[in-house]
Amino acid sequence: MAKKALIAKAKKEPKFPTRGYNRCPLCGRPRGYLRKFDMCRICFRKLALEGMIPGVTGKKEIMITDPIADFLTIIRNGIMAGHERVNIPASREKIRITEILKEEGYINNFKVVKDHKQGTIKIYLKYIGPKENAILGLKRISKPGRRIHVPAKELPSVLRGMGVAIVSTNRGILTDAAAREANSGGEVLCYVW
Repeated sequence: MAKKALIAKAKKEPKFPTRGYNRCPLCGRPRGYLRKFDMCRICFRKLALEGMIPGVTGKKEIMITDPIADFLTIIRNGIMAGHERVNIPASREKIRITEILKEEGYINNFKVVKDHKQGTIKIYLKYIGPKENAILGLKRISKPGRRIHVPAKELPSVLRGMGVAIVSTNRGILTDAAAREANSGGEVLCYVW
């Protein structure tokens, strides 16, 4: 919040036109001022999310640059918080990775709920005992800035076979063992153990 003296000074007519500048009438910020809406960007965002500005939708769309990393982070956070299930925006790639997690016994179950947009995957997390979970770790390997591709003979083994490497091959998304059987390499998406 700006000083009251500066807010009052900005409201007065300046001696010279070049000395005039804009301040947000709500909080008094001189920076990030949006002339079209007569307020600063922070007040604009706050009021837009509350639905107080006509013509501006209240719900803000979040841009995700790496959906698989976001998928793994949601699962990791759900496990750390001890949630029974987590909801994740659906895609064919995420559904296939979820199927692999179910086949390998890392999650109890999952359900794809369709809506008018992209749908949601409800993943029911698996716990062994009161505080121990089935997934001890999740790690994203191939990232948008650095893709990791391996041939079939060099497919990684996670914790000497105790974990699973999920690989995107030309035959679809497979585990490291299934990719070795199919003799096809590809992009290593993530490790799960």
